[in-house]
Amino acid sequence: MDRKRQGLYLVLFIVIFSASLMGESEADQGQEALWKRAVGGKITSWQAVGPDGTIYLIGDDRALHALSPRSGKDLWLYRPGGRLTSFLAVSADGTVYIQNSENVIFAVNPGGEARWKCIVDSPVQQMPVLTPEGTVIFLLDKGVMAALSRKGEILWTLELDSMPTASPVIDYRGQVYVAVEEGIICCNLEGERKWSLGISGINRLAVDRTGRIFGLTESGRIRSLSHEGKLIWDSGTDAGKVVTLALREDDVLIQTESGVIFRADSRGGESFYQGLAPLTSGYLSEEGRLCFFDENNRFISLDFEKGEERVLFTVPAVPSLPLVTERGLILFGASDWRFYAFKGERPDRGWSQFRANPRRDGSLYSVLSPEAKEELYRDDSRWIFYNYFVTSENSREQMELVEEVRSYGDDRALLEEEVPFWDLLMMKLTESRDDRTYMVGDGGYTDNPLVRSEAYLILGEWAVFPARNSIISQMRQEKDPLVLSSACYALGQIASDWDGKSTDAIGRIIRNPRFLADPRLAETTGRALESIMLYNGGEVAAQCWEYYGMILESPVVDEGVKERLLAE
Repeated sequence: MDRKRQGLYLVLFIVIFSASLMGESEADQGQEALWKRAVGGKITSWQAVGPDGTIYLIGDDRALHALSPRSGKDLWLYRPGGRLTSFLAVSADGTVYIQNSENVIFAVNPGGEARWKCIVDSPVQQMPVLTPEGTVIFLLDKGVMAALSRKGEILWTLELDSMPTASPVIDYRGQVYVAVEEGIICCNLEGERKWSLGISGINRLAVDRTGRIFGLTESGRIRSLSHEGKLIWDSGTDAGKVVTLALREDDVLIQTESGVIFRADSRGGESFYQGLAPLTSGYLSEEGRLCFFDENNRFISLDFEKGEERVLFTVPAVPSLPLVTERGLILFGASDWRFYAFKGERPDRGWSQFRANPRRDGSLYSVLSPEAKEELYRDDSRWIFYNYFVTSENSREQMELVEEVRSYGDDRALLEEEVPFWDLLMMKLTESRDDRTYMVGDGGYTDNPLVRSEAYLILGEWAVFPARNSIISQMRQEKDPLVLSSACYALGQIASDWDGKSTDAIGRIIRNPRFLADPRLAETTGRALESIMLYNGGEVAAQCWEYYGMILESPVVDEGVKERLLAE
């Protein structure tokens, strides 16, 4: 009897001990995946996220996959032909850029339809950098930097001094920086070289929200430059082979492959911390914690100052480079051919992860709102001077500002250099609501609606994508048919409408018979819808077509307008 009782106690002990171990193991595993799925093979590149949250990735099945962020289900597939490379980036307007093994670059709209393709004469080296207006700037392995317009036209090429060593980046001024074997080169958006600096050994570049450039060597030495190419500071320290690079306020943070964390600032302060060895590059959270995979496939959130870590989750296979969305959704592929989504910590603002942001576009240029950009320029004497004309109660003075911007003609590079905030000035002019008419010196007249109209036309002629939300907002309050016509023209020229807001703004005009009775406004809305329809495809195109039909069927629209729309 005693032996039976002892045997029973032993069994109970084993069960309890095993349960406790399982509990510890489950606690160490962290949370479960929000979703996971197979994508038809290995995931051969990192992933990117569009402005609407759609997840894009390239699988081993030669397809670009667009996935729902909620469920991971395919929204659409795009197979251009040929094996796709790791070239993948999404612009601020939702366009997805990929390249195949035959040196063809493709632009795919948010609806999954090809917009254009461009054949280049050698493979693309490194990752591209994108501007908000849709310009794609990339490096070829023959030592050339090139730019494509959002329509697929080659805008310019620039011969580099030597072979590139790091992907290009772009600052909020629109200046492009690229590292080559012999140093760093800066050019403007027109491909005109501005300066070069002989600092060799740079294999990674980043920019912060004030426009400072940071060059990183393979051994972990950091150099900070001004946008004019002047050396601000040099860490003078080789921290080790770098895995993660992040910029936060005045700090630069790097994580090495051995787990050493090095933090430096422009005042010369340096700090070292020891953490777990990372398996992949990670990101910096808004709480200032480093988040990364360790060698045991655990995703760690590390407070490196306190030495405190927590395991967010563990995966059963070797993970690839993770991406974190603005809402803290962590996305990655793994060696089990599955793609995972987990809940994580929100990223810090600024350059907090690989290629700066979830679109992987290598830029903070498009992140800056008009308000933030104005804040950066508010102490600039040129801003103070030009802003006087914007805030003037005299429409004649406001028109003088419009005419000065127009005086630069097609030379946008010179305009950007002389009046770097011209787009903000034009946006502010559209916000002015003074409908009085003024006599000018030659006996003619000018009025504020004409000023607003001209400002919209300039924004449209240059297809200023960052102005889109401002234009849509101002259209809700606008009542003048001439101004609304110019605003619709601007939206049509910008064309991008990944969220359907431009189409909705134009639709509000179309549903108002009083506005449609104006021939110029009716025709401009139709032309704008045509442009948006062709540029975006998918659901946006379907909504555009519905509004287009309303114009053609409306009894108040001039018959001549209908004929011209149908003819083209």
